[in-house]
Amino acid sequence: MKNTITCLLLLLGTLAVQAQDFSALRLPLLSPTQMERDLDLLWQGIDQYHSGAYWYTSRDSLQAAFRAARATCQDSLTVLGFYRQAARLLALTREDHANMALPAEVQATVLNQGRLFPISVAFLDRKMYAVYDGSTGEHDLRGQEIVRINGRTPAALVQEIGELFGSDGYIERVKYNDLNSLSFALWYYYEFGKVDRFDLVYRTECGLDSLSVTALPLDKIREQLAQRYTPAELA
Repeated sequence: MKNTITCLLLLLGTLAVQAQDFSALRLPLLSPTQMERDLDLLWQGIDQYHSGAYWYTSRDSLQAAFRAARATCQDSLTVLGFYRQAARLLALTREDHANMALPAEVQATVLNQGRLFPISVAFLDRKMYAVYDGSTGEHDLRGQEIVRINGRTPAALVQEIGELFGSDGYIERVKYNDLNSLSFALWYYYEFGKVDRFDLVYRTECGLDSLSVTALPLDKIREQLAQRYTPAELA
């Protein structure tokens, strides 16, 4: 129990000092009072109405994490910034039937204005493969194993990004499945905010190679995919 509480408090403490850049989206700001209220409502919803909330995480541990999060409500955050905190708390239940979604208008703003990782991916075991390459340039990474993105392995990225949603207990495979296709690009943005460029290391028949791809808005990614692949290939 003590180790569980310590891990949860460290998670929230680390999150509090991260500064993701969502400024380009011009999202609404939430005041500390609004965030405290929403955290209280989220706690009540979990504690009083979610029958499976404590299957994998004890009530004391989860309550300690909520108290730690509430104590960090000192400055205003964007809706997306606050979502990152609240979603982590809900995910601590490890119960995949309890999910949280951003308001529809915020999701639309991210899709319309955010600049995303331009490659659709699939995970086999813990390895990431490019399924469709929607980046600009002459290269086509389709079918290649991506070994690193901006210096981090796919497994490390899944571990961090996966803190934003549940996992059906300790089933690791769920995290990877939920990040297939362009979902990885969207969740990457939710976690890390604005990233202008992705430095990739990928595996070829001759060994490892590298290149950089530019972050793109979703409509541009779809345009690139339509130019590069036939409808049958994208089906």
